[in-house]
Amino acid sequence: MNDKRAVANKLNAKKSTGAKTAAGKAISAMNATKHGLLSRKLVLEGESHDEFSDLLDELIGSLSPDGMLEMMLVEKIAQAFWRQMRLTRAEGALIQTQQLPTSIHFKRMAMDSIDKDALGFYSAVKGFTHQDIEDVDWYSRLMAEVESLDDIPHEEKLSHIRKACPMLLDCIDDETENIEDEWPAILADTTVWARASLQELDKKRENQAILELVKVASSAPINNELLHRYQVAIDGELYRAIVALQKQQEHRIKMNLGGK
Repeated sequence: MNDKRAVANKLNAKKSTGAKTAAGKAISAMNATKHGLLSRKLVLEGESHDEFSDLLDELIGSLSPDGMLEMMLVEKIAQAFWRQMRLTRAEGALIQTQQLPTSIHFKRMAMDSIDKDALGFYSAVKGFTHQDIEDVDWYSRLMAEVESLDDIPHEEKLSHIRKACPMLLDCIDDETENIEDEWPAILADTTVWARASLQELDKKRENQAILELVKVASSAPINNELLHRYQVAIDGELYRAIVALQKQQEHRIKMNLGGK
């Protein structure tokens, strides 16, 4: 660490609004452990433990809890905020799922899985792999060579293939030793095969997108009635925790002033 950074760190430490009382310092010392336990309990798969810890740290910094009771209330506020964020993500994912251009059958499977069998849906859907990405690139380059023949007269196409279409030439050579006579039929078959393979990979990529959305959407109840009830419950939980913290802090301040 250089001298300027060391000085800056010392200045920032002096500006800290952290706990000043003995009780507050004791709570601060336990924060790392408490954050980890609370994060593991609340944060679902696919969510970020670091994001939740950052949220809790921000609330602790702005609400300045002093004592175990105030810390517990701040944690309740953090949990309510986190569930609200999850609900917003889940609702957005549901809307995106409905809007994705994919098969009706697959979309119905995805929507059903949100409420019924999300884990079964995940295991049934094959993810879009690194090999799939490479295959898309390969088929796309092959189709680009095929499409380059569109404006070339028929009698010149074989010559063009030999000069400018190495992938297509390899495909034709693999299928025949009589390239002069059989290249048109092999070209047609290769075009159909490459186009169908790309379509299948595109469908798999769309399905993977829905799979990721389903993971988010299934993290909270989504149908309109449950959505409303869940939102009301979270709002009530958040409001009660904020009011309780406010009253406790007012009581603490009053007691510190001698009960006047």
